[in-house]
Amino acid sequence: MLPDDIKNYLKEIRRVLKKGGSCVISYELINKTVEKLMKKGKTSVDFLYSFGIYRTISLPKINVTYEDIVAYDESHIKKLYKENGLQIKKIYYGSWSGNKSSLMQDIVIAKKIK
Repeated sequence: MLPDDIKNYLKEIRRVLKKGGSCVISYELINKTVEKLMKKGKTSVDFLYSFGIYRTISLPKINVTYEDIVAYDESHIKKLYKENGLQIKKIYYGSWSGNKSSLMQDIVIAKKIK
């Protein structure tokens, strides 16, 4: 999903969750550690194209938006959760970023607090 879709997705999750309800969402998250691993070629996916808060594996073509695989800056995702009254309880980092994990993607578990 691209940024506007993620914003809407989290807004809708907040709308339908009861207070105290939980959600589990998968992402590819980029932080300083992942940045270093990407530069060393240790990740299984290369997000070569940066668009500020997100990166993709391919460039969009004229009049076509690519959403093949989109990775987000972890701090941006955390900010969106907070803005939507969702408290992140745990992040499990996946193996795509070079972590030893049985998960491929990163998993964010959050709870509705407002």
